[in-house]
Amino acid sequence: RGFILGTAALVIIVVATFLRFYAVMRWPVFIDEDIYSQATLDLMRMPFRAALAHYPGGGELSTGKPPWLFLARGIISRKTDTDVVFVGRIMSAAFGVVTTILTFFLGQRVFGIKVGILAAALYAVSPVAVLHERMVLQDGPLSTFALAFVIVAWAAVDRHSLPLGVAAAVLGGLAVQVKPPAVSMCVIPILIAIVVNRSVGRSLVAAIVATIGPVVSYVGLMASPLGPGLAAQNEDMLRPFVAFWGSYDTVRDAVGVYFPAGLAMMILVGTLVAVVRCPRRASVLLAVILLWSIPWLILSRFSPSRYYLPAVPYACCLAALAFVYLSTIALRFNRFVGVAAIGGVAAVVIVSGAASLNLVVDPRSATLSKLDDWQYRSGWPSGFGYDEAGHYISSKVEPGASVVYVIDPRHLIAVGAY
Repeated sequence: RGFILGTAALVIIVVATFLRFYAVMRWPVFIDEDIYSQATLDLMRMPFRAALAHYPGGGELSTGKPPWLFLARGIISRKTDTDVVFVGRIMSAAFGVVTTILTFFLGQRVFGIKVGILAAALYAVSPVAVLHERMVLQDGPLSTFALAFVIVAWAAVDRHSLPLGVAAAVLGGLAVQVKPPAVSMCVIPILIAIVVNRSVGRSLVAAIVATIGPVVSYVGLMASPLGPGLAAQNEDMLRPFVAFWGSYDTVRDAVGVYFPAGLAMMILVGTLVAVVRCPRRASVLLAVILLWSIPWLILSRFSPSRYYLPAVPYACCLAALAFVYLSTIALRFNRFVGVAAIGGVAAVVIVSGAASLNLVVDPRSATLSKLDDWQYRSGWPSGFGYDEAGHYISSKVEPGASVVYVIDPRHLIAVGAY
């Protein structure tokens, strides 16, 4: 059994690595990647204090995000003499593989090793994860740090461990330094201690220590010179209930596209099973999903699918629980039925994997949600067509000519020169 589980874990890591690293520059650069990469280059050209002084002011260096990942990309790019976009994408891919591994530990801690293995497999091939963990974005690293925070905080509470509580606090603080909304995770350790462990002793103390990390990180960030720029973005993004129905439609569309072959239904089944069989642990998973979902639905004027990426590992755990539970019942009922159920589970993983593989090898035909298609492929934020247009112009148009070109939603290019 140990050999089988070890082999399965190795296969999952290999698949997750391939889907995130293979041909990582195949997708054209979309506008946010361009902004983040340019901010990285600008930060690296200035002395550190001068860069931070310019960063929050809403000018050319302001991205509405803390600068630390941008600086990390810049340092790696400079040290390795490598393109900053490539470095950013490789970093996101690496964080995605780590999140896959962490998803196993989450599933194992909450529902057992079988659920952990299957949850990691589902996350490894999840189209929404593969899509965004191949881009220069904050959401992949955010998912990693936020998930690690919850797992380590849970371990701290279970073991009454202050050192683990401190480690969780550091991870929570780092999550906030990637994207400030991660501060909402601060309530989860307390929830684990009070609801799951029903503890008021050292477990609660460890939970409080873990909670302090993201809170202090957020307060320090907003009180720093970076605070005004971040507050300005918050003010710009927060439009309570103004875009609720549009955001709801966006989420519904994304769930239908990125959780294929009945996977979304299995998440609901897993939720029901968890609530009935282990309601206290289920409350933690559902609380995290709601904390990463409801604020964007209710408060934000814009909520693309990548904003919900930190909730995906928890959804994968619930789906994995449903698959394991139903397969176990089927095996007890009849061996043939049980084998068929296991085959159905494998089919769901394969369908998701095929969708992710298509994202990797053929971006033009890959299935995307409507908003993601507009952002990454057909709309003005997309980078599709620009490489082709540049090649055509450089090879066909005389130097000094004026050029007009249009790229339509079918990725066709119309070029005029005079």
